[in-house]
Amino acid sequence: MNHTILLLEDDKNLRETLVDIFELKGFEVITATNGVEALKILDEIAPNVIVSDVMMPEMDGLEFLKRIKENPQTEITPVIMVTANTLEDAKYKGLEYGANDYITKPFDTRELLFKVQNLIKIYPKQPRPTLINPVKVNSEESIFSEDLKAKMLEYLTDTNLTVEQLAQAMFLGKSTFQRKIKKIVGLSAKEYIRTFRLEYAYQLLEQKAGSTSDIATKTGFRSLAYFSYAFKQHYGVSPTAISSKQ
Repeated sequence: MNHTILLLEDDKNLRETLVDIFELKGFEVITATNGVEALKILDEIAPNVIVSDVMMPEMDGLEFLKRIKENPQTEITPVIMVTANTLEDAKYKGLEYGANDYITKPFDTRELLFKVQNLIKIYPKQPRPTLINPVKVNSEESIFSEDLKAKMLEYLTDTNLTVEQLAQAMFLGKSTFQRKIKKIVGLSAKEYIRTFRLEYAYQLLEQKAGSTSDIATKTGFRSLAYFSYAFKQHYGVSPTAISSKQ
């Protein structure tokens, strides 16, 4: 299973160099040039490790770090901060905000690789809860879970499905809806929608219920490329690896 790194670096040359180095070591690398871009990526992808520069436009590395460590969905993701030798205060502020490690520029890429590999060993990804067949809970929560599953199946092919739309279908306000999902399955509403789609797609692939492209469409993914990427992130294997099983 390939591990994923989210790399925040606004210097194009350094960013491309680090991508090449990480990919040669078998990592999948997702890049962002600032914290604003990276936060949007974290709504969709859960990386194994985040490597973030401090000095970036729009949202710097320290503000980005503070935000993800305050978010229950991302606070356990290990972060390595990259600081300049002249930014001692930034290094200490990063550690205060919850950075797991840091490295100063200029740095030996071997040191950065070792730090990434060590954090992956220390902080393995947590297993994801199952949504298609939820665990039995008390009656009120069980009814909510079954109703939510039914609504997801109703809207499964809708690539534009939003949290607000699903909340309205459940006759709940957005905030109440998000709290209930978080309480019952431990995921944000966005994560729930994406995970449900992926789990249903897995079942369809096992049943050989169409081509990979057909199943991507049936489960509401906008493109085959994104479906394949998200599926591999979630299960560690490609969709074709499941559909080709005997």
